[in-house]
Amino acid sequence: MPLSFHDANDNYQLMMASRPSVTADWKPPKLIDELSDSSLLMVDGFLTDDGTMLLFNAEQSGNPHSEMKRTWRLSRNDKFAPPVSTGFGLNSTTLNRDPWLSPDGNHFFFSSDRDGDLRVYEADVDRDQ
Repeated sequence: MPLSFHDANDNYQLMMASRPSVTADWKPPKLIDELSDSSLLMVDGFLTDDGTMLLFNAEQSGNPHSEMKRTWRLSRNDKFAPPVSTGFGLNSTTLNRDPWLSPDGNHFFFSSDRDGDLRVYEADVDRDQ
């Protein structure tokens, strides 16, 4: 389960909590070291069911623009690769938040104020991106 916390620069950073089974207690959350960047505010983490892809938002403090990013790992035990833009041509120069991918990987949902009001958007995922 992805979480966020404030770092020394007052920016949110991504953390991960896990548990051995759905009936077990959660272990204490740990910073995702390979994604930590104290110059960015990182929030809205979404981890796919298999635990290999993480979507999140990254923004500079005080900047109303946020970029949806994605990163992968080969298994739940591996480190995440350096994050990249989500692709799909969906980031804009406005606030872009709350990335979510359907379980079948075909539909991408997010919120944005690109039309002046904060709204939820849906896009079909182009597998060539």
